Amino acid sequence: MLRPVEALAAALAVVATTLLTLIVAAAPPVSASASAAPTTVIAPGSTTTDSSTTDPGGDGDDPAGTGTGVDPLITSVSPALAARGWFTEAGGGAESRTLERLARRLRADGNAWGLVALREPPAGGTRFFAEDVLDDLRAARSDISTIVVLTPSDIAADSRTYTGDVLDQAVTEAIPEFQRDVTAGYELLFQLLAGAPLTDRLAPLDPSAGSAPQRSTVPLFVAGGALLVVAAAVLAVIGSRRAARA
Repeated sequence: MLRPVEALAAALAVVATTLLTLIVAAAPPVSASASAAPTTVIAPGSTTTDSSTTDPGGDGDDPAGTGTGVDPLITSVSPALAARGWFTEAGGGAESRTLERLARRLRADGNAWGLVALREPPAGGTRFFAEDVLDDLRAARSDISTIVVLTPSDIAADSRTYTGDVLDQAVTEAIPEFQRDVTAGYELLFQLLAGAPLTDRLAPLDPSAGSAPQRSTVPLFVAGGALLVVAAAVLAVIGSRRAARA
């Protein structure tokens, strides 16, 4: 039969082991990147310039001609989309406040879109730019799945959620609304794609704020470690007493 001190040490060891097991089991899994390939984007013909369907530079990896293989516009747009869901330039035809509210409404409806407004079509074409931005966001494991790029002369989109044909038809039908009002254009585009009106609710400014907070496991680690130390100390005392008696 175990003595009280030995029983206490055994109990502490069991509790510490249980705590550490629970910590490992509760650790959040590493999220995997989306595996679906981006759909083909077809810019609406009635408002698309020639540059939106061709790459005049002849180098799809460096449309800006920087020689670095990286489009500096993408390196500016992608982080902004990942952080807040929208990006606009002066003269892009959409105010920052408008895009911010639209991005928050889309998130409140459970949809992560990247809204872009540029003052002119990108050097490699608006269509290719939308594809490259979505690829860049997917590589960064962003949850944004649909990109819509507006310029004064064309509209292009790319998506991992909607097929190319469905996306093309919806963008084409929404063109008159976009020309009338940006907000109305996005509302119609969303309704055509999702089959329901866009909510008027606003998601938190932080895209990750709507998710459940992750509790810190540091206190549990500290408690488990402390219990292990106490159990080891008690066992050491018991061992020393037995050695002294012997």
